[in-house]
Amino acid sequence: MAKLKNETPKRFGWLKNLAIALTAMGGVIAMQLFLPPEGSPLKERSSAYAEEALRQEQQEALRLQVLKNAPTFGFDNLIADWTFLEFLEYFGDDDARNTTGYSLSEDYFDIITKLNPRWVDVYLFVSNSLSIYEGKPKRGVEYMTRGVESLSPEIHSDAWLVPRYRGIDQLLLVGDIEGAIASHELAAKWAEGTDDEQLVSLFKNTAEFLR
Repeated sequence: MAKLKNETPKRFGWLKNLAIALTAMGGVIAMQLFLPPEGSPLKERSSAYAEEALRQEQQEALRLQVLKNAPTFGFDNLIADWTFLEFLEYFGDDDARNTTGYSLSEDYFDIITKLNPRWVDVYLFVSNSLSIYEGKPKRGVEYMTRGVESLSPEIHSDAWLVPRYRGIDQLLLVGDIEGAIASHELAAKWAEGTDDEQLVSLFKNTAEFLR
């Protein structure tokens, strides 16, 4: 019986070696399928697409810099709306963003939040695109502060959303506890007397918890 136990691992050892060999072979085949060799038409098309995406990124960066310094002739909100639509097209191009990243997001929202800082709905996109996708939460907080400084409950009943977004980013992404407390206290104050007044206690409790 002892002899049988000693021979069993040896008897099935070849299965283990075969499994390892098949796994390695599968990895090689997968690399050949998904990573086309140099000089292949697929490789050339992929390289050409990357170059075109980079060229378009550079052109758009230049256009945004010009737009930042161009006169608006009183059409601030209209230009902000148009710039936001351009951002949505930019952000939604997954293939291009996988190639060049999201570095122009801050330029889009620099323009938008300067021209129309009272546009409450846009600050959710500021938080997502700058703080998360571009990895620049401090810049996102900076742009959201423009909204906080320009808004009030009298101007927009949902103004409390902006300090709320800012407070979340300050807490989770920047590590600014004091700033997060102040933002949640302001969100609570601005939510009072609105249709969302039930959230006041949540914001106050959050601020108190962070102290």
